[in-house]
Amino acid sequence: MRNLQKRIFAILLFFHLYGFKTNAQITKGSIIVPTNFSFNSKTSERYVKYVNNIEGNQKYNDLNITSKIGLGYSIFRNVILGVKLNYDFNKRIFFNPNGENTKEFSQLILPGIFGRYYVINKKYGVFVEANYFAGKPKTLLLWDSDRVSSTSATQKIIGLGFNYFLNEKVCFEVITSFSKNNYLVNLKDLGDGDQTKFKVSKENEKEIKLIVGLTYYFNKTDHEKHFK
Repeated sequence: MRNLQKRIFAILLFFHLYGFKTNAQITKGSIIVPTNFSFNSKTSERYVKYVNNIEGNQKYNDLNITSKIGLGYSIFRNVILGVKLNYDFNKRIFFNPNGENTKEFSQLILPGIFGRYYVINKKYGVFVEANYFAGKPKTLLLWDSDRVSSTSATQKIIGLGFNYFLNEKVCFEVITSFSKNNYLVNLKDLGDGDQTKFKVSKENEKEIKLIVGLTYYFNKTDHEKHFK
């Protein structure tokens, strides 16, 4: 991960030293459509409480794929506010105390808002971004969805991004983000006598991700001058 970030920084430094010198701006009234994708694997721990009221922590490994799409509007020069939709797919492997590993799958779709400020904005650029997502997705537990009583999920994300315009309207972006995620699932007891099923699951996660994506600029930017 560090080697990749060093290479990205070296590329951006090259464009800074030898690239276009004219300072372009995201003008007021600009409309953008940001899209991005990330993939990661992590090991986590969660608190669980079972039907028989036994409680404790459980370790597991996650394989996660996330994609986002948004719509933003520039309210001031270089300042973007907008909405986003986050899709998250997760494959999870549990490492149980009895030595038997189990698997589960989940997905969530969360609406959210975001804000972005361009610190440097030439043909290449640097920006900071903040995102907030919240909702009550019923698909937090695909493997046990018939027992789901209620759910809630929030994601708070901040990131430092680097972009490079491929043409007048499309730019490539790389974002290093830090997120704090909170998930709550309440499940019903189906009365089947299975004492190993939990009835409450609370998860608190902290993640650092490297995200790549493309952003389309509809109108009112000054980047077109770089391609004349």
